[in-house]
Amino acid sequence: VTGSDSQSSIYGFSTASAGTGVLGIANTGAATGVWGQTSSTTALASGIYGNATGNSTTGATYGVWGTTANTYTGAAGVYGSFTGTSALSVMGVYGTTTASGSSAAGVYGIGSGGSNSGVFGTVSAATGIGVKGTNTNTGSTATTAIGIKGTAANNSASAVTNASRGVSGEFTGASGFGYGIYGTSASSSGSTAGVFGTVTASTGTYAAVWGQVPSTGSSTAYGVKGESLNTTGGVGVYASTAASGGRSIFANGSVYIENQGTATAATDILLCRASGGGYCGFNSSGQSFNASDRNVKENFEQISSSEILEKLVAMPITKWNFKKSDEAVKYVGPMAQDFHAAFGLGGPNDRVIHATNAQGITMAALQGLNTKVEDKTKTLEARLNELEARVVILESALTWSQKIATGNLGIGMALIGVPAVAYRLIRRRRS
Repeated sequence: VTGSDSQSSIYGFSTASAGTGVLGIANTGAATGVWGQTSSTTALASGIYGNATGNSTTGATYGVWGTTANTYTGAAGVYGSFTGTSALSVMGVYGTTTASGSSAAGVYGIGSGGSNSGVFGTVSAATGIGVKGTNTNTGSTATTAIGIKGTAANNSASAVTNASRGVSGEFTGASGFGYGIYGTSASSSGSTAGVFGTVTASTGTYAAVWGQVPSTGSSTAYGVKGESLNTTGGVGVYASTAASGGRSIFANGSVYIENQGTATAATDILLCRASGGGYCGFNSSGQSFNASDRNVKENFEQISSSEILEKLVAMPITKWNFKKSDEAVKYVGPMAQDFHAAFGLGGPNDRVIHATNAQGITMAALQGLNTKVEDKTKTLEARLNELEARVVILESALTWSQKIATGNLGIGMALIGVPAVAYRLIRRRRS
């Protein structure tokens, strides 16, 4: 055909409900039922072009329909290949739709058995793409434009290994960097994502994005991994929740944080910011700290350290172990219910003891104990001074008696000295 652009070398037309405009059949080797080729450099030139313009309400229509019953590896209902070296956006198979229906598709594939694929893309080049979907809509926000969409309706699977998949990606390489599904976003604004998953069910424990290491997988593998390679900042994994009773991160098992030999080795291992300001967490040495900045506190009240001391002394403190743990691992401390009943601190929850309150009560009790010891010391010092004075008087009286007995004092001095000593003892006794 050498005429206008709208002419075709082969043109087929069918008015039957299940008819075929052009039918090609190949039964041997690598034969092709219908083969199309174009060497034109004009935009939208096609080796094979199919167009479905009918607005059917009873079934799906297809511009190009391909099917294969061949079980040989690589068989395809529709096969497209581009072997050129152009830097332009050229495709082996190109599909487009202008229909407004929710399930309209430029290219639609069905895999009806085994591990077959409705649409299968493969690449052997270093930077090639097996299947690529692009959304170029930059204006409309009324509908959701999708580069590639996968839908799975089968809910009869009994395990992850045989579960149906809307989009499935697999990396079969033995080593190196490979991705079953790879997503990237170049946008510098908005909530964009390379890979985005959403759960629309109102109940259940489903996951928008789910990563799993099977029982036969590596013991050092990751179900989900996030990484930030920006050396000036950034977050490897970000989680948030809009529910007041929700959790942005839920872990069914122990949590391990490695901060040794990393870029953040000199910073805090865990840092949590409180709603009123201030931080708590663990520093780079593994020592815990609590928010205690004066600027995040208010409603200061005086306390009675002696009263706190009395309550603390009266509180039962025992040795015990936690349930469902090693009985040989013992702890010493009060019960949270007793602590809450005595001091009423930390809100209505009487099953926990906040570290800040435990430390504060201990410090206040030490102050009360110090005051008590100082008062007792003052009383004992006063008593000691009194006893020392009495000893001095008694020693003086003893000296006078000895002198009288040996005749070293005159009778007059004895008559004066002895009553004087007795008088001093009587006054000291009364005071």
